[in-house]
Amino acid sequence: MPTAYTGECDETPELSNSQKDAIYETFLNYFIEKNIVTSRVSQYTDGTQKEYFDMNKAGETFINKYYFPFLQRKIQEEREKEKPNLKYISIYRYAADIIGYDYELRKGE
Repeated sequence: MPTAYTGECDETPELSNSQKDAIYETFLNYFIEKNIVTSRVSQYTDGTQKEYFDMNKAGETFINKYYFPFLQRKIQEEREKEKPNLKYISIYRYAADIIGYDYELRKGE
C-alpha cells in the first residue's frame, strides 16, 4: 500500500468495532453499487459458509488510481492542519486497511 506521508508517526485513537463495521459496510456498499467487486462463498468443513468480496479489474484500477490517492491526500491534509483531527486520520487509515494486498476486502479486527 502506498505510504500516505513520511516523517514522524501520529498516535491515533483506536476505532471501535462498530465504527470499523460501519466504515467497512459503507465502502462495501459503494463498491457493490459501482459494480467493482465480485462475491464468492467459501464452504468450510464444519458446514459454515462465509462470503468474501474481491475487486474485479475495474476495481483494482479504481483502488490504485483514485481510492488510495484520495485517502493519502485526506490524511496529508489533516496532518497539515494546525490542530489535526486524529480520529479522521484513524478513519482514513482504516478505509485503506480494508483493501488487502490481493484486492480482497477485509474486515479488520
